[in-house]
Amino acid sequence: MEEDQLSGRIRIRNSSATLALSIKLNLRDQSDQERILPAYFSDGYFSLMPGEEKEVFVECPGKVLPSAYYISAEGYNVERQRLF
Repeated sequence: MEEDQLSGRIRIRNSSATLALSIKLNLRDQSDQERILPAYFSDGYFSLMPGEEKEVFVECPGKVLPSAYYISAEGYNVERQRLF
């Protein structure tokens, strides 16, 4: 791992009673909610059945302070939600 790199794993779970389609994760700035680029996720778009969980690896090169970002999820039938 490079010194100036943020990386980690997150677990996402569909706690609804319906299928969550085409979920896309993004790394976002706390202050203005804009996407932080580049940010790499081990899965791009994916779907989750009700109750299903998935672990995703995220990596962002450059200097990103953990307190300055959050991860969002949104999809075809999922409004944008703040995960972490």
